[in-house]
Amino acid sequence: LHWAAINNRLRVAELLLRRQANVNAVGGVLASTPLHWAARQGHVQMVAFLVTNGAEMEKRDVEGFTPLHVAAQFGATPVVGYLIARGQSVDAPDESRITPVMWAAAKVSYLGCCCLQIDPLQLLITLGADVNKSDATYHNTPLHWAATNGNFTAVNTLLKAGCDLAAMNRDNETALDIAVRRGDNALISRMELAARQKGLKNSTWRQKLTESKVFRLYG
Repeated sequence: LHWAAINNRLRVAELLLRRQANVNAVGGVLASTPLHWAARQGHVQMVAFLVTNGAEMEKRDVEGFTPLHVAAQFGATPVVGYLIARGQSVDAPDESRITPVMWAAAKVSYLGCCCLQIDPLQLLITLGADVNKSDATYHNTPLHWAATNGNFTAVNTLLKAGCDLAAMNRDNETALDIAVRRGDNALISRMELAARQKGLKNSTWRQKLTESKVFRLYG
């Protein structure tokens, strides 16, 4: 059944279920279900078939991910939409309290892509995802995750959605601080423009740079 889910073989999956295959069987090093694999591959028809036949949408793999998290990570926008339509929370956290919108911001970029579909981040925001939640480990917001991964598309989408530019993570860094540390001039310019448009003062990174210079001179 895992093979059928990976390769989008609906007829094979139907035959296997008629012969009492376990729709929630786990396999592989990730302990994934067929639904995890169908979500990862973006096979929305297979996802719908498995869910209709009893696949557990809340089932987690060895990394603590549900099929929704996997779909968000791999840019499977139709699968994300289907799972949420079937009752999955748009802000469902994984075991590290990372939400689908954070995964989409970190992993998926449609910059330069010729795809006609929207990316999962935009869909999640449209469906009401909280763009200012933070994860349990780093206290990163979606904007922090996008900046950490140099994802200009996600940064732009999140800024248009009104995310909090001043939010700080565990290391007292804003997303702009991260962009500066990475030397990502495109992200720096975009976030500084957004900050000016919101009337925000200079980000904390300017103060940190000054303090660092003082420490090196007099510390």
